[in-house]
Amino acid sequence: MKKLVIIAQLNFIRVYSKRNKQLEKIVKENGLWDKVKEKTRNNIVNPIMQPLTQWAIGENYNTDKYNWATISGPDTAGMLDLAHGEENMNNSDYIKDTVKLKNYEDPKIKQYQEYFKEKIENQFRDYGYNSKDIKGYFFNNNSEPSQRIVQNKDFRNYIKENYNELLKENITSISFPKHGPVGILKNNNFKNALGKADIKFEEVDKQRNLHLKIFDTYDFNKEAKDFLNKAGREEMLKGNLKPYFTIHDIIITKDELDKIRNGE
Repeated sequence: MKKLVIIAQLNFIRVYSKRNKQLEKIVKENGLWDKVKEKTRNNIVNPIMQPLTQWAIGENYNTDKYNWATISGPDTAGMLDLAHGEENMNNSDYIKDTVKLKNYEDPKIKQYQEYFKEKIENQFRDYGYNSKDIKGYFFNNNSEPSQRIVQNKDFRNYIKENYNELLKENITSISFPKHGPVGILKNNNFKNALGKADIKFEEVDKQRNLHLKIFDTYDFNKEAKDFLNKAGREEMLKGNLKPYFTIHDIIITKDELDKIRNGE
């Protein structure tokens, strides 16, 4: 795996270094360089990594393949593990601090039922599932996944830059950015676990702690061109990955919120 990643990165550098310098200058001056790099990167990496990723996350899933997913981090691996069904998980401790939800109509999330009904029907339309058959998992605020979100640099940057908007809007969205040309190392943990998710502001309590909910569905965007999304989508269409939705309960204490807003 690591060898293939290195080869892909070296090929990208080799192609880049051979580019005509004059053309490169024109492209940069017209603001097109990021698009050129992304196309070059995809042309090199996707044909190598997509079939390997499908092999790793799809059928005949086992402990070795679970360990492969931990390259990105515990939440990437945990959510992939869960997508193979609770009965097949290699590390069931990942959901030890969750409340299991039968579907979006579960009375435990009555206040969010309409939101999830619309979201689930929209996100899983292509996969042929009955929306009422899709389970959910509520991660308590003291769960390890919820605690990792609070400490995640990308999440903290989002809170810092969007704090006032969070307090004004009912629901906003966060897109965890991709780090590195391939996007599979540990600083991509929540990029690959959540990707783009919705954040709901709940309250700032009397102790000035910030309460949020993060809503997400485990699905793969058909518009995305990167090999991870394309591989995941193919395996979900085959039925090798099962859909579900998640709610992460997030409490950011006053002291921690002050650190975030001060850039600490």
